[in-house]
Amino acid sequence: ERVIETFEMTEHPRRLKPINIYYHFYSGTKKASLRALQKVYDWALAQPVSPVSVSDYAKKVLDFQRLVIARDEQGWRIRGATHLRELRSDPAWGYPDLAQSHGVVGYADHEDDRYIHLSGEAEVRVTFTGRPPATPYLREASAPLRDWRQGRDRVEFSFRETRPVHYALGHSERCRVSREPGLRADRVIPSSPAGRRNIEGTGTGTGTITISCRP
Repeated sequence: ERVIETFEMTEHPRRLKPINIYYHFYSGTKKASLRALQKVYDWALAQPVSPVSVSDYAKKVLDFQRLVIARDEQGWRIRGATHLRELRSDPAWGYPDLAQSHGVVGYADHEDDRYIHLSGEAEVRVTFTGRPPATPYLREASAPLRDWRQGRDRVEFSFRETRPVHYALGHSERCRVSREPGLRADRVIPSSPAGRRNIEGTGTGTGTITISCRP
């Protein structure tokens, strides 16, 4: 049961490791060990987690080892982040400039860090600005993106997942979901981070989600 302490210490005050529940099947031969395992699973499933298969995590590790990061006058250039979809930055650097960046779809703050969400491009350019994005951006998602296309008043994206996917967008208070196969309309709900009403949705990951926005 005390593995929960490890999970908590590697999440706060800074995220260091993912939740990895590893055990042998003889844990099911005794009532006490089975209850402990159930307690660990209940705790993990109560957290805001994004499930990652072992094979996908292995690809992320390889990306981490091979990643190339360079800095120029425009910002940062990253090569090799095909499977590794997150970069951690200092909030003092500002917000990702979605208009000037390439392969960046959003961000989220956690503790004292800012996490930059990537689309999976082989080459990424990250430029920072002092102002938060003025267009819709991905705040969180429970599955990796398959594609992301953004125009002035329209965003289209889909996920590489067949199970139900939860997602949340920032700066989408003037937007609405106009098309998503398999999405129940009553599951598109407003949220209020920083007092703003933004789109959250839950649906299958197989269809293209279209967000239409007013100027």
